[in-house]
Amino acid sequence: MSFSLLCQEAMGKNGRVAIDIMLILIQFSFTIAQISFINGTLISISKLYFNSFFDETMIAIFVTIVLTRIAVVRKLHHFSFAFMLGSVLIFLVCIFTIGFCINKINIEGVADNFTPFRTENIFGVIGFSVYVFEGIGTLMPIMAAAEKPKDFPKILLLAMLSLTSFYILFGEMGYAAYGNEMKDSIILLDLPDTNVFVQVMRILYCVNLFCGYSLCIYPTNNILESYVLKNVPRSKARTLLKNIMRLIIVILGVV
Repeated sequence: MSFSLLCQEAMGKNGRVAIDIMLILIQFSFTIAQISFINGTLISISKLYFNSFFDETMIAIFVTIVLTRIAVVRKLHHFSFAFMLGSVLIFLVCIFTIGFCINKINIEGVADNFTPFRTENIFGVIGFSVYVFEGIGTLMPIMAAAEKPKDFPKILLLAMLSLTSFYILFGEMGYAAYGNEMKDSIILLDLPDTNVFVQVMRILYCVNLFCGYSLCIYPTNNILESYVLKNVPRSKARTLLKNIMRLIIVILGVV
């Protein structure tokens, strides 16, 4: 079962096409944000430690090669270790970032313009929350690949409660430390560039994004291939066409 099939049962063929288009665009847009952070971090490291020896083109080619290699793997269960590693890395990055925020608060105090709850921007938060819970399009593929799908709803509930609580804590700590001083939408980019520890955190976060790319882009690739290659029989030619399509998707994201 998938979102597409559910929508077809509820709203017919046109409904399925509509949800497929939305899933393709949503998941692809999430990967663009991931790739943008990876490129920006690698460019920053190249400037600081390699005197810009690795330019933007070289970094873009490197990212394209790595992500393409990841994208051409068909089965999600092959990435089970990578997903676990990515989860551990992102947890460590969040803990370290909160540590930086606490240290800043201890030294400089809470930001002057800190307001725990601001009603004037509440509707903007709703839009940002869609990005926060970006994994919605991958829920059914993950459940299908799970060893015990019947236990998945319980795990999902616990995951949502844990994530929501942690997002609130993380957001409040960052806002209390920096207030309106933040220049970037990602707090890691506001931490001091010259701090080696910060660069290590950014690299770990990039590794996490690499680990999660296959899962994030999975719905986009799967849906596109179901339409474009619908009448192409299983063969080496079909596999080659799939790989080419996935390469194109990666290139579009990098560009």
